[in-house]
Order: sequence, then structure tokens, then C-alpha cells
Amino acid sequence: MAQTASPLVRVIDDGSTDGSGELAAAKAAREPRLARLEAGPLPPGWRGKVHALWVGARGVATPWLLSTDADTRHAPDLLARAHAAAADRGLDAVSLAGVQEVRGLGRTC
Repeated sequence: MAQTASPLVRVIDDGSTDGSGELAAAKAAREPRLARLEAGPLPPGWRGKVHALWVGARGVATPWLLSTDADTRHAPDLLARAHAAAADRGLDAVSLAGVQEVRGLGRTC
């Protein structure tokens, strides 16, 4: 939550076994801008990520959503710069590609 912008953040716990749900719950207890939501059971015909995105977007009344994975890290000004660039150009959507660092086969950073 080191962004220079002050976004409200939703972390969707889709039952991953990597400990991110517990980490998000602990952080949400200390950070009022963070909400942890449980995705719940996967409906028939749905895939995990799409379902988690749908759960996260439900009831959002803001004109902008940033979707990212829990195991990514962003520069502190990323959200503010992306929003400003989209607004300056009149864009409805922005897709960002960053630098990826891999620390070993099959391991997360």
C-alpha cells in the first residue's frame, strides 16, 4: 500500500494455498483502505481468476479499477501515473507491462 495515490484496495482470497489470504487478512486489520473478500465456491463453468475478478468488481462505484496479482510489486507512483496517462489521452482501459524478476524455477518472488 505504498502508492502515492490513495486507492481503496480489495484483496480477493480465492482459496490459494500460498498464504496470501492470511497475509491480506493481517494487513487489512491494520489498513483501513484494504478489504479482504473471499471468492467463495467456484460456480460451475467458471475459472478461478475470472471468478475472483468478478467478485472483486461487484459493487464498485468508482470509474477506475486496477486489477493485479498479489505477488506483483509496483512502483509507488504507478497508479497515479497510469490514471493520469489514461485521463490525458481519454482512454477507457490501460494495460501495463512491467519488468519481471524470476528467482528460480517454480518459485514466486
